[in-house]
Amino acid sequence: MLRRLIGVLLFTLIFVASTLSFNFIQNRGRTTRAVEGFNPTMDKAYLLYDGEPVNSMLGYTNTIDTGLYRDSIIPIDSARQINVLLSNSVDKNSEIRYEIRSFDGTNLVEEGDFRFVSDVKDKYKNIPGDAFYSNYQADLRMNLAEGTEYSLVIKVIGESKTINFYTRVVYFKECRLSGFIAYSKRFTDAVYDANKEIMDLASSTNAITTFNVSGVLADLAKAKEEEQSERQIATTTDAMAGVSEADLSKVFGSLDASSSVYNAETAANVNASGNPAYVTLNSSYEDVIISGLRMERLSDPVPKIKEVTDTSALIELRYKTISDENDVVKTYAVSEYLSLDYDNGAAAIKVTDYQRFIHQDFNSDGIDPVSNSLKLGLMADANPKFIANENSKKLAFVADNSLWIYNSIDKTYSSVYGTSSDEAEKERTPQEGYDIKLLSLDDETLDFVVFGRINEGPREGSTGVILYEYNIAETTLRELKFVSSNLCLDEMELTVGRLAFYDKQERVFYLLIGETMLSIDVFSGKSTERIESLPSGHAAVSEDMKVLAYPDSADLTKTKEITIIDFENRTEKVMKEADHRLQLIGFVGNDIMYGTAKSDYVSREKDGSPKFLYDAIYIVRRNGSLVKKYEREGILISKVVHKNRTIYLTRKYVNEETGEITDAPDDYITFKPTEASETVTVQSIKNEVGNKELYLRFPLRVYVRSGNEELFTKVSSATDTAEVKYEGDIVDKTASYIYGPSGIRGSSDSVGKAINDVYQNGGFVVDAFGATMYRDKIIRPYLTVAGTFNYKAVDSVEDSFAACNYMCLLAAGVNADYDEVRTTGDFVKSFEMYNSTARGINISGVKLDTAVGYLSDGSPFVAKIPDGYVLVVSYNDDFIRYYDPMEDKEVRLQRYAFQLRCEDQGNEFFTYVK
Repeated sequence: MLRRLIGVLLFTLIFVASTLSFNFIQNRGRTTRAVEGFNPTMDKAYLLYDGEPVNSMLGYTNTIDTGLYRDSIIPIDSARQINVLLSNSVDKNSEIRYEIRSFDGTNLVEEGDFRFVSDVKDKYKNIPGDAFYSNYQADLRMNLAEGTEYSLVIKVIGESKTINFYTRVVYFKECRLSGFIAYSKRFTDAVYDANKEIMDLASSTNAITTFNVSGVLADLAKAKEEEQSERQIATTTDAMAGVSEADLSKVFGSLDASSSVYNAETAANVNASGNPAYVTLNSSYEDVIISGLRMERLSDPVPKIKEVTDTSALIELRYKTISDENDVVKTYAVSEYLSLDYDNGAAAIKVTDYQRFIHQDFNSDGIDPVSNSLKLGLMADANPKFIANENSKKLAFVADNSLWIYNSIDKTYSSVYGTSSDEAEKERTPQEGYDIKLLSLDDETLDFVVFGRINEGPREGSTGVILYEYNIAETTLRELKFVSSNLCLDEMELTVGRLAFYDKQERVFYLLIGETMLSIDVFSGKSTERIESLPSGHAAVSEDMKVLAYPDSADLTKTKEITIIDFENRTEKVMKEADHRLQLIGFVGNDIMYGTAKSDYVSREKDGSPKFLYDAIYIVRRNGSLVKKYEREGILISKVVHKNRTIYLTRKYVNEETGEITDAPDDYITFKPTEASETVTVQSIKNEVGNKELYLRFPLRVYVRSGNEELFTKVSSATDTAEVKYEGDIVDKTASYIYGPSGIRGSSDSVGKAINDVYQNGGFVVDAFGATMYRDKIIRPYLTVAGTFNYKAVDSVEDSFAACNYMCLLAAGVNADYDEVRTTGDFVKSFEMYNSTARGINISGVKLDTAVGYLSDGSPFVAKIPDGYVLVVSYNDDFIRYYDPMEDKEVRLQRYAFQLRCEDQGNEFFTYVK
C-alpha cells in the first residue's frame, strides 16, 4: 500500500515537473500553460454528380440570407434526384430534410426528406480528411422552371442542434457539366504533369542550379510534337465524350521561340511576369506550370460548380500543395477557376477565362535575417494584409487566411487565428468561409475582426462578426464582442469588409454592417445605431479604417451634405455649400476630396448614374479643414481622375448668358501627401529561378534575427455573453453585383459600369434575384430573332423608344400592352410592371460587341442612333440588321458603321435577361 502511494506521488511530481517544463520551454515562464487554439470539428457535406463528389458545403448552425450567396450550384435533370454525402459525425437518429426556396430564400417552393442509401466508407478517396461518409438521397416532387436558380438547404436536424448546408439548384433538360468537370480535372492534371516533367528533366541535366526553362522546354519540343496527334480536346463530334487531355499549349503561349508552346500570333499577349502565384489566360506557359519549383498536390481536388448553364460552367478546384527543395518543406493553398464554354461550331470545350491563386503558408523559414524581412513567398495578392506597431518591432500579417504575429524583440512568432505551422502541413484544403480585418497593433495587444462563418471554437458554424484582442505578452486570444448576423460572407464583404474600428480607450466598437453603423459598448453590450440608413455603397473609408465620409442621400443627385467622422480623434464634421449639390469623390491619401455643383448642372448619364459638372473641387483634412480648393471663373469640371500625386481635371467652358457648354483645355492639381514614417514595406523579389516572392521588409532600425521560437496561442475560455444581434437585409434590389471567380467584388448602380468592370477584370454580373446579367462567353458567329415576334411601327421619333421597349417585352414572352408601356416610359420598370420572369436592364455604356452578346443568347436589344431608337434583331461578323419602327422596315448596315452611329449617341443600349 505504501509502495503504491509513493508511486502515485512520484508520478504526480513527474507530471507536474514535465508540465512546468513544457510551459517554460514553449512560453518562457508565462502565467498559464500554453494550449493550442480550437480546431474545426464540423465536417463538410458533398453532393454527388454522376456518382462523383462535387460541391463541398460548409455547415451553418443558423439560417443565412441567400440573396448574394453563390458558393455553389448543382444542375438536375428530369429525374429530379439529389444525392448528398454526410460524414459519420452525423447522428444516425438525425432527421435529414431539404428545402427548395426562391433564390433569395424568402419563398418556400418545396420541402421533403432525404432517405439513407448506403455507407460509402472510403469509396471517395479524393474527399480530404479522415471522416467516413454516407449517401442520402431525395426525389423532388415539383417540376422546377428550366434555367431558374433556386436555393437548396439541406438540414441535419439533431437532438441538440440543426446544421444547415447551402447550395443552389437549377433544372436543365440537357447539361454538359460532366464534360466540363472532366476537362477541368485533366487541365489541372496537365499542369502538375508538366511541372514534374520539366523538373525531372532539369534535375537529370543538373540544370536546376542554373535553371534555364527555355532550354528545357526546347528539349521537350520533339516529344511534344510526337504526342500532338494524340492530344485532342475533341475526338468526336461530341466534345464531351472526346475529352482526352487538356492541352495547355492550346491555351497558353511562351515568349521563347524555341519552346514547344511558342505561338507567334499570341506571343504579344503573353505576360511572362514570373509570378506563378497569380495566373490568367495571359500568363506564360512557364508561370502556369510553376517552372523552377517542384510542386505536388497533397490531395486530389473535389470540383465545386460555382456557376452553370446548359452550355457553360465556372468550376473551382481548391487544394493544398507541397514543395520540398533543399530539405525545406513548404505548403501552399491553391485555388483554380476555369470558365468553360461549349463551342458548337468547333464541337469542343473552350477556356474563356482562367485564374489561379497560390498563397504560401507561413513557417519559421519565412523569417529571413539576411534580407531583414519576413518572406511570405508565393502570394497571389501583391498587397497582403499586415499591420505594424509604432516602432515596427512587432508585425501582424495574414497568410492563407491565417493570422500571424512576429515579435522581433523576443524573437518569437505565433499563429493567432487559423492554422499553425504543424497544422498547415496536415491540411488538405485551404481555409475558407471567413475573412480577417486587422484593426490595431501596439506594444501590448493586437485587435482584429473575424467575419463570415466562424470556423472554430464554441461558435463554430454560426455567422457574424467577432472582435478579438490578442495579448502579446501572454499569447492569449480573447473574444471581446460577438455580433451575430444572418448575412453570408459575400454580403459582409460589402460592408464589414470596408469598415470596423475599435476605440480601445472608450471600449467602443464601431461596425459598418448593412446600411447601419453600429456603436457597441464592449463591456455592457449595449448597441446603438450611430448612423441609420447609411448609403454604404456610396461611402468612402480611409485606408486605415479610421475615417468614414458619406453623403446624406442614397440618391447621389440630391446630396446636400457630406459627413466626415474621424473615429480615432472622435470628431464629426459636416461639409455643405448653399444652393449646391455635393458629390463625394473619395480619399486622396489621408484627405477627403469632393466636388460641388449647382442643381442645374446635376443630371444622370444614359446608364442612370449621376452626372455632375462641378464648379469647385475641395480637398479637406479629416477634421474638415481646407487643404486645397480648385475653382476657375467660367469653368466647369466634368471629370476628375486621381493618379499618384496628381489630380487630372476634364474641363468645360460655360456661357453664363446662354448656358452653352463647350470643351475647355484640361488642367491638373498637384498635392503632397502626408509623408509616412519609416515602417514595414512590401517588396516583390525574383528568386534564383525567376519566380516572384513577396517580402515584408522591416526598416533598418529593426533587426530580424535567427533562432526564433513559435509560441502556441492560448484561447480564453470566456466568451461574450452580451451578444449583439444584427437582423437586416442588405441586398439592394436595384443594384448590380459584380463577382470575381472567388466571390463578390463589389456592386454598382449602373449595369453598364458593372459590365465594363467585368470586361476589364473578368467575372460576371448578377442582379439581386439571381439572374446573370453578363458574363464573358463564346458569342455565336451569327444569329437572328427576326420573325419570332411582331414588330411595332410608330409615326414619331418620340415614340420609337416605347415601340422598341414593347417589342422587347413581346420577344421575352410578355403579353404587354403598348399604351401601358408607352405611359410607363421606363424600360426596366416595364418588365417589373408585368411581373415577368425576364428582367429589363439598361446596359448603356457598354461596347456594341457586348450588346451583341445578349442577342447571341436570343435577346434582341434596343440601340439609340441619330435617327431615334431601333431594335437590333440579327447580326454576323460583317453586318447588323435592325428594325426601325419609324420606317417600319428592317435595315441592314455594316457592323462598323452601325458601331460608329451608336458611339455617336453614347452607346445607349437596353435589353433583358431571363
